[in-house]
Amino acid sequence: MKEAVLEKVTDMVVKLLEAKGNARPRVAAGDSLYENGLGLDSLDTATLAAMLENEFESDPYNAGEFPESISEIVDFYSGANREGL
Repeated sequence: MKEAVLEKVTDMVVKLLEAKGNARPRVAAGDSLYENGLGLDSLDTATLAAMLENEFESDPYNAGEFPESISEIVDFYSGANREGL
């Protein structure tokens, strides 16, 4: 299950980066989402939150969390309290 969530989240981040003009970005689970990593800004973060909400019917940002990496997003969805994902 965690691998499936990782694949979906990674695909979303790749699509987001490609839309910004980053051709064939490499994305790994441990990558930082912001300044010293993938370089997402506040608009990118809002877009990612909407993408996550559409896919999983919830997102960590609206749950009051601020994930710093892809793996933290995956952990949010892979937690024991996340049924149906």
